[in-house]
Amino acid sequence: MQSKKSLLFLLLVTWFPISSFAQATEEAFKPSGKPEVRLFTNFNSAFRDGDVSNKFEITRAYFGYSYSFSKTISGRVTFDIGNPGGGSKNPFVGMLKFAYVQYQKNNLTANLGMIGSNQFEVQERLWGYRYIYKSLQDEHGFGPSTDLGLSLKYKLSKQLSADFMLVNGEGFRVAESDSALKVGIGATWQPTEAWTIRGYYDNMTKKSKAQQTYAFVTGYTHKKFNLNAEYNYQKENGMISGHDFWGYSFYGTVNLKKNFKFFARYDNVDSKAASTGSTGWNIAKDGKLYHAGFEYTPVNGVKISPNFQGWDPAQQDKSFISKFYISFELKI
Repeated sequence: MQSKKSLLFLLLVTWFPISSFAQATEEAFKPSGKPEVRLFTNFNSAFRDGDVSNKFEITRAYFGYSYSFSKTISGRVTFDIGNPGGGSKNPFVGMLKFAYVQYQKNNLTANLGMIGSNQFEVQERLWGYRYIYKSLQDEHGFGPSTDLGLSLKYKLSKQLSADFMLVNGEGFRVAESDSALKVGIGATWQPTEAWTIRGYYDNMTKKSKAQQTYAFVTGYTHKKFNLNAEYNYQKENGMISGHDFWGYSFYGTVNLKKNFKFFARYDNVDSKAASTGSTGWNIAKDGKLYHAGFEYTPVNGVKISPNFQGWDPAQQDKSFISKFYISFELKI
């Protein structure tokens, strides 16, 4: 009898701490949310054929809110207020940038709604200066940065992950206007913590015509610098035969001090010659970008960048454009 009492006492002593710990773990999570505010603004001077233009710009403002309902389910709503260049009477237009529900558990992440595209997400992260200049694919219309649909990401191992998305293909600025859907797949491999390699492919077909995008990017990140390169090719842009174009980009950053960086970038974008002529179908937007500058972060959430952007148009009758910027990002 005494041994039974001792055993019962031992079980109770063991059970209560375990039970209390499990209950505390379950109750540790509390639903919570946080606001999102980001502002991109700049002052710039442009020089072309002896003409000079100076102006202040607010290029983009994001206002949103993220909320975690549980350890695995969260949501995000973000409005994008930008200047579409529609004239002084209506210089800013507000649009829904993000509106999605996310499920994340273990190695799986799933998003449904107005989601961020997997297409050039890694490129934007490696570039790191979205408030100054867009990544090559985003800048030249290889695809929208957000779209309506579903995305899945799965971490196959510590070094390898795969992703899939099924979206409208129209982007957040345009409502779905046809029945065509875009299917995209990608894989990201990190053989070491410093080295990233990614391949991506998508297809959007309508009436037997298919727009296809291929992208490859690799980057090496060190505590003092990073170097990156990417190549992008799109066949039948807008599902129009002969409208193929491509571009490659090299960019990198040197960390001079804790809050001071130097960056540089070179882009080259070209389009396939159409069957009716020897020049590219997209010749008006083809060209080379020369970009360099500094970034200073005085406090968390504030970035300041004096930088130079030079554009060399592919059209022989167009002259070189030089722009000097002082760019700012405010993030709350």
